[in-house]
Amino acid sequence: MSNVRYELSEKTIPGFEPQLLYLSVSKYGSDWMSTLHYHPHMEVLFVMEGEGFFHLDEKKYPIGRGSLVVVNPNRYHTESSSEKSALEIAVIGVDNLFFDFKKREFSDTLEEEEQSPPVFDFSEYYGELRDLIRQINRELLDKPQHYQVMSHY
Repeated sequence: MSNVRYELSEKTIPGFEPQLLYLSVSKYGSDWMSTLHYHPHMEVLFVMEGEGFFHLDEKKYPIGRGSLVVVNPNRYHTESSSEKSALEIAVIGVDNLFFDFKKREFSDTLEEEEQSPPVFDFSEYYGELRDLIRQINRELLDKPQHYQVMSHY
């Protein structure tokens, strides 16, 4: 597995509440470690290539090219790749952000809540998302003037 991670050294940029912490790009290989883990921050995972599964707590969701996964803070998760079609994923760590994925349905007497899956099909926007991730990657790699501000945008 090739794994490249770029971290932003300054954690606080005035005027930005959600903070971009890192961008990590990984490709499935013999050293891929699929271990349940959690973070005190949110992660957004975008599948660049391949197929596999996203594991969240006790549930397993199929993912493939164009899947976008949102992992709220402190949720146990991991990814596993298909042997036939190796996963290549980009993971963006973001602090100070949380999404409410509860679906609310109202009946005459009761409000029911159900948790929505955290996996979304963004294959229609694959090219645009891939290009944005590549731009962030380029900023973090080359570190031109104001790269941290550009990466946050």
